[in-house]
Amino acid sequence: MIRGVGILRTSEHSNAVGGPFKAALMLLLVGVLLSNLLLCMPAHAQSYVTGTVVDEDGVPVEGAKASLWFGRKHFTSDYTDSEGFFELEYYGTTGYNISIYSDDPSTPGVDYLPAWMQFNDLKEPGAVVTLRPGASLLLEGDVQFVVSNSLPEDLLYTVLEPDSGEPMTQYGVPILYGSHERGQNFFLDLEPNHVVVPAGEPFLLEVNSSIPDVAGMAVYSFDVDEYRDGALGVGELASLDIRPYSIGFNLGLVSSLMDEVNASIDYMREKGFYMVKERSTAEDAEGAYVDAQSLLAAGRFVESFGFSKMSYIDLAQVRDRLIGMQADATSSVYIIVAFLALASTTIAFLLTNNDSTKIVASAAVYAGFLAVLYTAYPGSVLVPFTDFMRTGLLSIAGSLFLALLLPRWMKGGSRRGMVPLRNILVPIFSMAKRSIRRRRLRFLLTLISITVLVMSFVTLTSFSETKDLLVRRISPTPAPVRGVLLRSGGYSFETPEFMTEGGVNLEWLLRQPEVAQASQRAENLPSIRHVTTLNGVRIYGVVGFDSALEDEVLGISSVIEEGALPSEGGVVISEELRDALDVEVGDTLLLGGTELVLEGVFDDAALWALRDLDGESYLPGKEENMNPPEERPMYHTIRCETDEIVLLGLTTAMELPLVRVSRVDVSVNEGVDVRGFAERLALERGYWAWSSSDSGLHVALMGSYLEGKGLPLMVPWAIVVLNVVVTMLNSMYERRKEIHILSSVGLNPAQIATIFVAEASIIG
Repeated sequence: MIRGVGILRTSEHSNAVGGPFKAALMLLLVGVLLSNLLLCMPAHAQSYVTGTVVDEDGVPVEGAKASLWFGRKHFTSDYTDSEGFFELEYYGTTGYNISIYSDDPSTPGVDYLPAWMQFNDLKEPGAVVTLRPGASLLLEGDVQFVVSNSLPEDLLYTVLEPDSGEPMTQYGVPILYGSHERGQNFFLDLEPNHVVVPAGEPFLLEVNSSIPDVAGMAVYSFDVDEYRDGALGVGELASLDIRPYSIGFNLGLVSSLMDEVNASIDYMREKGFYMVKERSTAEDAEGAYVDAQSLLAAGRFVESFGFSKMSYIDLAQVRDRLIGMQADATSSVYIIVAFLALASTTIAFLLTNNDSTKIVASAAVYAGFLAVLYTAYPGSVLVPFTDFMRTGLLSIAGSLFLALLLPRWMKGGSRRGMVPLRNILVPIFSMAKRSIRRRRLRFLLTLISITVLVMSFVTLTSFSETKDLLVRRISPTPAPVRGVLLRSGGYSFETPEFMTEGGVNLEWLLRQPEVAQASQRAENLPSIRHVTTLNGVRIYGVVGFDSALEDEVLGISSVIEEGALPSEGGVVISEELRDALDVEVGDTLLLGGTELVLEGVFDDAALWALRDLDGESYLPGKEENMNPPEERPMYHTIRCETDEIVLLGLTTAMELPLVRVSRVDVSVNEGVDVRGFAERLALERGYWAWSSSDSGLHVALMGSYLEGKGLPLMVPWAIVVLNVVVTMLNSMYERRKEIHILSSVGLNPAQIATIFVAEASIIG
C-alpha cells in the first residue's frame, strides 16, 4: 500500500511538471511540419505574357482584345494601347491559349482576322502578332438533309484555300467557325452563323454537320464556292443564303441513290424479276428530282427541298424493297427445293408400288422439277449453283429417308387391345392412294383447279406496303382558329408519344416565313397514380405553357373566371377546387414541396368546352380502372376532371416528374396555306401535323398503306374455290358406303378420318 501510494504521488508530480513541456514540444513539431509542407508545395509565381499587335503594314493596332484561355475557360483579357502593347497575367502552368480580336466599330463587318495561338508563341520577350485584314460573312437559311427528319447539330464552317482545298490557317491554327465546340464563335462572342474571312482573298467555305443516325451520328459536308473567284473588302459585311448549296448537295445524294436504284432494277429484271411497280415508283421519284432542280434554279428553295425529300423517300423505299425482295427470293429457294423433294417423293409413291421404282421415279420427277425451278424462278440464279445442287441432293435424300425408313420405326405396343394410329399410317396412305387412283379424273380436275387458282393468284395480284405523305380530313367544319398543331409521330391519347427533350426546335420553326408565333404545351403522362398534390389534394393532371404565347395562339384566356393566366411561380385552378381548398386569388399554395401563388381561377365548363387545334379536348389524361373492385383491373385512359388539374407556367411544369412537351401550336401569317404548311412540316420533319383552317380540320403524316392490284379477280377466284368445295362435299356424301365398309372391317372413326386427311394431303 505504501509503495503504491508513493508511485501515485510520483506520477502526479510527473504530469504536473511535464504538461507545459509537452505542449511546447507539440508546438515545435507542428511548426516543423508546416515549414516542411510549405517547402514541398510548388510555387506558382505570378507572371505576365506580353506582346505587340500590328497590322500587315506594321502599324500598331489600338484597342485589340487579347484574352487568355484554358480550354473553354476564360481567365483574363487586356486591350492594346496606342503602341499595340498588351499584358496578360498568368500563373505558372502550361496549356494556355491566347486569342486576339480587333474590330473597328465604324465599319459593318469585322476588320481583322482573329488570331488564335499557343501560349508558348508569346513567351519570348518582344513577341509581335500580325493581324491580317478581315471581313464578315453572315450565313442565312437552314441546312437540312433529305436523309433524316432531324436538324443538323454542331455546324462547323472551315475556310479553305480555293486552289488546294486545304484549310486556311492563322498562326498554324485552322480558321473554324460555327456552333461546333471547335468553332471560334464562342471565344469571340459571335453568332453561330457569323464567319470572319480573309479580306481581299478568294476562299471556299466547307460546311460540316452531323445528324442522328441509327448507327450513331452521320457526318455530311459540302463546299460553298460563292467567293472562289471573288473577295470581300476590309470590314465588309456580306450575307449569303446557304440553302442553294445545301439543296444542291441533297440533290447529289438523291442522284446517287437514283443511279443505285436504277442499276438494281436493271439487275433484277435481267434475273427475271417483275419490276413494274418498282420502275413506276423510280420514275415518279425521277420526276420529283427534275422538279426540285427546276425549283432550285428559280430560287424557290422551300419547294425544292420538299420535292428532293419526296424523291429521296420514294427511292429509299424502292431500294429497301429490292433488298428485301432479293433476300426473300434467295432464302425461299431452299424452302422450295425442300418442298419439291417432298412433292416428288409423294408423286412417285402415288404412281408406283415397288421400292426401287419409287426411288428412281422420285429422283426423275425431282430432277425435272429442279430444272423447271432453276429456269423459271428468278431467285434460283441468285444463289450459287453448287449450293443449289447440294441443297437438292440433301433434300431428296432426306425425303426418301423419311418415306422409306421412318414408317418402319413408327411401331408401338397396343393398349387395351387397340392398335396405335402410328402403326397403321402406311396402310392408311396406301388406301388413300388407291382411292385417288379410282377417282383419277376427279382428282386430276380438282388438282388442275387448285393449281390454276394458286398460280393465277400469285401471278395476277400484287400487294405492297407503300410509305407516303398521308392527308386525311377529320372534320369539314371551318375552324375558329387558323393554325397548325405538331406532335411526335405515333401519338395517340391512349398511348401518348411525347416530344424529345426540348420539344420542337422552336428557333427553326420561328424562322419559317409562314409562322407568326409558336407555343409549347407540357403535360403529364397518364397514370393511375396522382402526379402531385396541391395543399394535400391529389392532382392527376398538369398542364404547362407560356401564358402570353398560348393565349396569342389559342386564346386560352377566355376560360379564366377570376385573376389571370399563370406565370412562372404561379398556379391556376378550377372553381370547384378553389371552393374545396377554401382559398382566394393571391394566396400561397403548396404544390408538392413548392410554394406557388394562386394567380387565377378558370371556369370549369369553359375548360371542358375548349378545343385544341386538333379538335381534341384541352384536358390532360389519367388512367382509371373500369372494372369493379372484385374483378381483375382493366385500365383505360380518360380525361381528368377539372378539379384534378392545375395550370402552370412552362418551366414550373417541366420540373415535375412525368411532365414533357406534348405538342406545339403554331399560328400562321395572313395568306398562308395552312394545310400546305402542315404537309410540308410532316414531310420535312416527320411530325404529325394537324391543320385548322376555313376548309376544316386535316391531319398530315408520313405513314404506310397497303396497295393492292388485281382485286377484281377475286370474284372468279371465289367461284373456283366454291366449285372445289362443292366437289369435296359431294365426294364426302358419296363415301358414306365406303365409310360403312371401313367401319365393318374394324377401323374406328379416327382412323377413317385419317384416310381422308391423307388423301387431302396428297392432293395438297
